[in-house]
Amino acid sequence: MRDAGDRYYTPHGLAVGLCRAVVDTGLRRPRRILEPCAGQGAITRAAREVWPGASVDESDPDPEAGRACQLTLAELAAGARGPYDLVVTNPPFAGYRQHVANLRRLQARVGAARLAIIVRETAVAHLLDQDPPTWSYRSPLRPRWNGPGGAQYQSPDVCGAEILVWEAASTFRAPTVMRRLPDWRPRGRQ
Repeated sequence: MRDAGDRYYTPHGLAVGLCRAVVDTGLRRPRRILEPCAGQGAITRAAREVWPGASVDESDPDPEAGRACQLTLAELAAGARGPYDLVVTNPPFAGYRQHVANLRRLQARVGAARLAIIVRETAVAHLLDQDPPTWSYRSPLRPRWNGPGGAQYQSPDVCGAEILVWEAASTFRAPTVMRRLPDWRPRGRQ
């Protein structure tokens, strides 16, 4: 079940797992964070939880996402309010290749040391050929994506999630480091 806007909102536990994966890459205390596909704010809340003193700006390309974001798309495209230490998001699943290419350009434009995203497990092979990430974290769990209004449901095309993290562009390209993401579910829930 997906709504007409193809929106799947990120579960809080997975959003926290995304932020902790960034810590694992060595970026311990980002001061300025950008969430460009904020949706209903799960990743913004997780970033504030993992990095309490950080400034988090958010935007969303979908005007019906349900939140009043701080940045407009025009400001985001112009690289307003940068530089940022981290760009962290769960981009729309539809058209993910173009979204990742746009996010990589955004990472360079705002000067972010890291770009961290959640992608469908089935999309990773294509991205490894296109623009290999520096780190990849595979979740052993199948997320229950949040539907419109925060209702939890299992989507019919459910698949695993991976967290991909890119370092800022450099002249040296090392192979992707692949790791398993720890169980991100809240304690006591199976």
